Amino acid sequence: MKKNCHLLLFLLVLLSHSINAIETTHLIHPGSTFITTVTGRSCSTFVVSRDAINCNPALFTHFKSSGVQFSLIGKAEGDSIETGKRLVLEPITEDQIRKLFQKNSFNSFSFNSNIGFFNPLFKLSYSPYLILGDILILNPAFPEVSLNLIKRSVLTLSSGGDFSGIFGSNDVEFNIGQNINFYSEISANNKFTLYDLSTTNPDKLVTFQKKKGVTLDLGTELVLKNFYELKISSQLKNLFAKDKINKTYSISSTRLQNLYLFEPYAQLGIGKNITTQYGRFEMNIENYFAEYYKEYDPVMTSIGLNYTLGLFSFLGSASKNYQSLGMHFLSQNFDVGIAYILEKNIGKYQSNPEKSVFLGVDINL
Repeated sequence: MKKNCHLLLFLLVLLSHSINAIETTHLIHPGSTFITTVTGRSCSTFVVSRDAINCNPALFTHFKSSGVQFSLIGKAEGDSIETGKRLVLEPITEDQIRKLFQKNSFNSFSFNSNIGFFNPLFKLSYSPYLILGDILILNPAFPEVSLNLIKRSVLTLSSGGDFSGIFGSNDVEFNIGQNINFYSEISANNKFTLYDLSTTNPDKLVTFQKKKGVTLDLGTELVLKNFYELKISSQLKNLFAKDKINKTYSISSTRLQNLYLFEPYAQLGIGKNITTQYGRFEMNIENYFAEYYKEYDPVMTSIGLNYTLGLFSFLGSASKNYQSLGMHFLSQNFDVGIAYILEKNIGKYQSNPEKSVFLGVDINL
């Protein structure tokens, strides 16, 4: 009996370590533009256009101009967009819930909009709609829905400057930048079965929570001019954020958990730019760390590429969960981009990457 108890205890401990949350990641994140999306956020040393400020606020010093910009970026999949719009922006109904059980095993949608006003001193931008969502159907024999829905509005004040003088050398360039983010959010992270729908009101199955807060992003860019013009970037994201990794979800194999979106984390980038008569080539390797450089996460490591020739910019990225290739047409007043992306938004729980098309449009005034 005693031996059996020890065996049972061992199995429970083993299971507790093997059960993990279903981790979801999104290419579209707070402050997303076409460049950040297609490069998988591996663009912290790029100076493709003024959109690069969204890759790293320390790049602000490279784009001291004035104007207004309207930006849209989203996944161009009709079903996903319609599902997300109805669940997040419309009242929850029984018809909506029943349709969830008719979806594929996994559906993901994402969209971001942004209006920016900038001058040589600062940039003020407002994102009225950042919409992210994941819907996973578990156990087809007795279907369960696990969903995670987010709608966030963000007002961001960005600025930066050149602090190269602290090194006392013309061979080193050092820039610092910051984002102050004021946000308001509604979100839902629920799990329910088809049986629950017959016993519970639909608006009780999907319960939304509201939160507001202020976060701070800090970024640096170091250029070693005498060492192969190597660029090194460092960023601390979501300082003072109220969002933390939910430990209850982390030990569950049926709950969805966001990573590297709203919780505190850090990035370290290494880049190299080459300018020739045939165009400009940029490469960046981006590394991610839980919290503030506490724990390195190799799964998130990504390589971003950009080749600019005249009015065209060709971008791509590669990581364990994403591979992308896109083209961006850049003009004085109108930028448009299209990207083809293979993505695994639920990592190891998704055996094959899905094919997605992302569209981005910028209007510059």
